[in-house]
Amino acid sequence: MDVVGQSDIQDRPDIIARIFHIKVHAFITFLKEDKTFGEVDAYLYTIEFQKRGLPHCHTLLWVTSPFKIRDAEDVDKYITAELPDFASEPALYRMVTTCMLHGPCGLLNVRAPCMQDMKCTKHFPRPFVSSTTFDENGYVRYRRRQGSYHTLGNGITIDNGYVVPYNKCLCSRFDAHINVEYCGWNMMIKYLFKYISKGVDRVRFTLQRSEIDCATSSSTTSNAVNEIKEFLDGRYICPHEASWRILNFPIHERHPTVQVLAVHLEGMQTTIFKENARLDTIIDIPTFGVTTLTEWFRNNQADTRGVNLTYTDYPSIYRWDTTAKAWIHRAITTKRTNTTIGRLAYVHPTAGELFYLRILLSHQKGCRSFSDIKTVHGRTYSSFCDTCEVLGLTGDDREWLRAFDEAASWATAAELRSLF
Repeated sequence: MDVVGQSDIQDRPDIIARIFHIKVHAFITFLKEDKTFGEVDAYLYTIEFQKRGLPHCHTLLWVTSPFKIRDAEDVDKYITAELPDFASEPALYRMVTTCMLHGPCGLLNVRAPCMQDMKCTKHFPRPFVSSTTFDENGYVRYRRRQGSYHTLGNGITIDNGYVVPYNKCLCSRFDAHINVEYCGWNMMIKYLFKYISKGVDRVRFTLQRSEIDCATSSSTTSNAVNEIKEFLDGRYICPHEASWRILNFPIHERHPTVQVLAVHLEGMQTTIFKENARLDTIIDIPTFGVTTLTEWFRNNQADTRGVNLTYTDYPSIYRWDTTAKAWIHRAITTKRTNTTIGRLAYVHPTAGELFYLRILLSHQKGCRSFSDIKTVHGRTYSSFCDTCEVLGLTGDDREWLRAFDEAASWATAAELRSLF
């Protein structure tokens, strides 16, 4: 048996990745079976690796309606930000004082890594609060009462102001640092973008000649400058993340049994179907298969006011109702007052027929079906590519020039090189 000690963390990232993968699955399984926070409706987690060491997991958990937190008193049932009682909970006390204390920082230790301009960047120590409350922005202020103290090994005495919020059941079960926070809508959106969707670490560096090389080179020689070689932007992957990817462990995972999870962010609705759902069950959902394109077909059959418009121009006199999933005729449609612009999602030229369909949607008008898109002068062609050739939209590299012109306005240098 190969035992990994504290000094072997950097030497055996493969074992660390395997053990952490097992622990993550045990953690998620425990949340669902134990129902620590109630009946799990959905979960989403991502594994993050840092340059300095071990992986850690960021998790978002949704619970069913009966278990949702309605007021500040409900928070105390699941989250604690105080030192436990040593006499009644000695094991939990040992775990909290070992893993769930911040710092110390502030006046107790002005040289702590979290200190900047004589202030803690994590806002510790937190003020004492007699009861849990919500502030005006919807953020929770956990109960931190005076009277509980703990003395560290170096003789420093700390209080509840340095306790990181935790759940007693999870900390007792896993004996590890598990920070638990209640997320309202404001905090959940922040958490999604700050942790769940955060990209990998990157390193920016330059390659240039040394002064000695520059002095020995001839001043009359003109060397070509290769900006790509002189400026590089590279990802940093630590040994643990490399092992994680080699072992083909997932970086992100969501609840496999969620039927429909609608997340409204910035006016955008994303629907996630469960992976083990039957196909006929998904098809029976009333809104299944209803898109802006299919409703453009249907609306052209029922309303002739927009048959002279292409799909990209349709928003000029119609607006899309996300609730009803239908095109609604605008009350004001004059060119002087209407500034609506229709934009199609980008499609890479290697996508084949989908790429040519996108081209045709900017030229064909009043279509009532996919067959109408492929119809020119009464003749229906077998593919979108053939239709583009008949209309003169391809065949002379114009589609590639059009693709480059469009990508040049938003694509990065790496994406442009890939497109080329």
